[in-house]
Amino acid sequence: MKAVEKRKQKSSLLDKWLNRQKEGTSPGKITPRPNDVPVPLSRGQERLLFVQQLYPDNPFYNYADTYRVTGDLNVGALLKSFEIIGRRHEILRTTFGISAGTGEASQEIHKDFAFEVIKRDLRTVPESRRVETAKKMAVKLARQPFDLSRGPLTRIAVLQLADNDHFIILTMHHIVFDKWSMGILLQELADNYRNLVSGKQVSVIRPDVQYGDFSYWQKDRNVDPETIAYWTDKLQSASPLLDLPFDYPEPDRPSFRGAHSKHQLSNSLTLSIREACIETKTTPYVFLLAVYKVLLSRYTLQTDISVGSPFTNRDRTELESAIGFFDDTLVLRSDLSGSPSFSEVLERVKETCKGAFSHRQMPFETLVGILKPNRYLNHNPLFQVMFIYHDAARMPSFGPGLMVENEPLDIGVAKFDLTLFISDEGQRMSAIFEYAEDLFAGTTIDRMHEHLTNLLEAILEKPGRRIGELTMAGDGELEQMMTWNDTPEPEFGDAAGIHQLFEKQARLHPDSPAVSFNEEELTYAELNTKASTLAARLQELNLDRNKPLGLFAEPSVDMVVGILGILKAGLAYLPLDAGYPQDRINLLLEDSSASLILAQRHLSGRIVKNPGLAVLPIEELCDEASPEPGAGSVRSIDESDAAYLIYTSGSTGRPKGVSISHRNLLNSTAARFRYYGTNPGSFLLLSSFSFDSSVAGIFWTLTTGGRLVVTERRVEQDMEHLSRLFAENRITHTLILPSVYRLLLESTTTGDLNSLQTVIVAGEECSASISRAHFEKLPDVKLFNEYGPTEATVWATVYEIKRENITRKVPIGKPIPGAQIYILDDEQNQVPIGAAGEICIGGKGVADGYLNDSELTSRRFITDTHSRRRGLKLYRTGDLGRYRSDGAIIFLGRKDDQVKIRGYRIEPREIADVIAQIPGVKEVLVKPASRPILPAGDEFDPEFLRTTLEKMNPEQASSILDSVERMTATEAKFTLDKEWQ
Repeated sequence: MKAVEKRKQKSSLLDKWLNRQKEGTSPGKITPRPNDVPVPLSRGQERLLFVQQLYPDNPFYNYADTYRVTGDLNVGALLKSFEIIGRRHEILRTTFGISAGTGEASQEIHKDFAFEVIKRDLRTVPESRRVETAKKMAVKLARQPFDLSRGPLTRIAVLQLADNDHFIILTMHHIVFDKWSMGILLQELADNYRNLVSGKQVSVIRPDVQYGDFSYWQKDRNVDPETIAYWTDKLQSASPLLDLPFDYPEPDRPSFRGAHSKHQLSNSLTLSIREACIETKTTPYVFLLAVYKVLLSRYTLQTDISVGSPFTNRDRTELESAIGFFDDTLVLRSDLSGSPSFSEVLERVKETCKGAFSHRQMPFETLVGILKPNRYLNHNPLFQVMFIYHDAARMPSFGPGLMVENEPLDIGVAKFDLTLFISDEGQRMSAIFEYAEDLFAGTTIDRMHEHLTNLLEAILEKPGRRIGELTMAGDGELEQMMTWNDTPEPEFGDAAGIHQLFEKQARLHPDSPAVSFNEEELTYAELNTKASTLAARLQELNLDRNKPLGLFAEPSVDMVVGILGILKAGLAYLPLDAGYPQDRINLLLEDSSASLILAQRHLSGRIVKNPGLAVLPIEELCDEASPEPGAGSVRSIDESDAAYLIYTSGSTGRPKGVSISHRNLLNSTAARFRYYGTNPGSFLLLSSFSFDSSVAGIFWTLTTGGRLVVTERRVEQDMEHLSRLFAENRITHTLILPSVYRLLLESTTTGDLNSLQTVIVAGEECSASISRAHFEKLPDVKLFNEYGPTEATVWATVYEIKRENITRKVPIGKPIPGAQIYILDDEQNQVPIGAAGEICIGGKGVADGYLNDSELTSRRFITDTHSRRRGLKLYRTGDLGRYRSDGAIIFLGRKDDQVKIRGYRIEPREIADVIAQIPGVKEVLVKPASRPILPAGDEFDPEFLRTTLEKMNPEQASSILDSVERMTATEAKFTLDKEWQ
């Protein structure tokens, strides 16, 4: 389950309502209630009244139908027929009051009543516009709110289009009416009308049981304990939140603005559904509910799917002819885990429905009161999507010469995020999506219809296939996704190595500042000379160019000299941050088979000498007093040669090395030339050079003639100092973690940042709040969100955030020049737009694999079968994402438990494996947390850990402590044997 944004809790009014009364008991037949007693609300009516009080002007509980009547309509007889029905069914002349003394709500049944009747003659409207005018008027009338305390709660509108053509709009509040009631009303209306126009006497015969009798009977009725136990067990651990492909941010308080979108299934598809139901001994309701759950699971990659479904609570014969609100809702929760086939899903959904309907006598509001789920103003408790299946009602006869047809009316409301209605119309079925316009665009729903149809066809063709293999995307959609990958190729001339682009800048701008750290600064000429001298010295050592050269350094000018010198010598550098613990450095040196360590002079003594592995000081090797080696590269190289080797956190407990070639690095860097409108004038480098994001700033800046400003380690911990660096160095560009950028925006003045032109955030998810804060403070500064792993050379997608396009989830964008992105399912098929899948990266920025790990390489670097060009590889990131309609990608989190902390990719297992080395440790759990580690019960805080580790080997203790310290937002829990406590 992905984490969802924190939402506003429901008000205390809800708690008061949920705890309003306890269940009573009185089973048995429903009989007329005693005379002269207050008529209580049914449980369903209480729920509707409560919500209507929260949103008094919202028409979402208006029940409206439109009928087109052609022929010689007797309007007077029609209205008289309605009046007779109103006198027959007391619920239609009922209002709802709340006692000022007790606060209890009751039904007030009126003897004298009149429905609200509206007549409009549209024959004066030009004929070409009459139907359109009538429909607009119908929607307007149907949306008018009702006053539940005053009534009337039924509105009848008669719009005359021609002498023999009328629109009838019937609107009622749901508190007095439901879908079943419409069938009763239409039959009685037709019978009354036929009798009246034929001159027959029509008497008012009241039914034996009125709705008030039902609500009076229900108030003292207990829910069976076994039913309570069933639902408690079924739903206690359920989460109603589905990560649906919303187009818009969820509002704190919904407007309930909605729309309908209808699509008719073909005759052949409808027939195939019926045949499949017969073959599987399943009702169309269960079959199509299972299809809907598969659709939702494919969109969200979630397997715990809860769907609400209404049913009429008329399980007694005496209620079959009663008009009123008898609807209740079942929560149908199904488990779709384990990559089941559709046939298996169907069996699971069958069992779900069997259990739910066997225990249906559980009022929804009672269930909510028992389960007490977290309540939020912007979504429904227990579920957020609905499923409704119904047979299209047959229109009763109103007599010869009169044709009455029901026409759908979309009044623009949606009570839930998404509802699928299936209407069985005989030869054909129709699918209607009712959706919240606060969340979905119409184009997304249109595509949802296409996906539903494609999914149905795939299921009917091979129901035994696993649901992940079922095709949802159509050919046109696949072609559209291919066009998003038609990215331009980066251009970098005839350079074979990244340092050659730097050398070009050194020739063009020899006296321009190239790199600075504190008070030290080198021009391009000085930096190039030092790097070339170093390269010449390294070449004299005749090192194995197939092995990287370790670079052990702190942030400094020497660090940059070392990088360029190693590259000029035709070697690859292995960054070794001087802040790393010795154990980790030893591990990297051993795994990489490094040929040499290049270190700053003052750090040389901190390296534990390994036999056969020399440690040489950078300063001595690049001393300008040494023989001049020339300004160019010392050794010719090929694009396929390695440029650097960076280690990332490993799921096996050991870091894994990624070798990046000059081809990878040239394409990644040149993509910045092509994408960004301006190159850095002055770039502030905030990340460690052992972190791959450093590559972006170092090479983008030094290959375009800008000034690279190197900062001290952990400068982000002193915002005042960081602000001064921006101001003093007139920084134009930087790449920064979103969390650090938030602190910077909060703590610095605009004046310190007024030289900024471009801010790039990367390494963590960028929130909408950070984006808004940026434009509030720096409205003219461009803001970009980058995404990309080490294995794809720093970045693979980018999105320009603009003030007008900030959404709930800030996209990671589209593929950069020269890159391709595919969102794939577990079978390596492209998922449709809007569906969740694994982000896979192609293009020339993708590395060849992992060092010394062919098995992991084969799993994560796979053959690209989707590109028009053959022989390419895709990197499976393990990240989840989905395409928006415009091609921008939304990041959804991880498939595994890997986390990013301060931009570092962290495998909790790697930390756990280190801690497990402590003698006496029995169990280890490492997981992300939002606060520092604190002691609780048998869990131990860092200070206890530090004290314990001091008894051990200092080097081992240092390694463990550093591992935990790097995860500043990580919680490490473990238990110790008694002898260690």
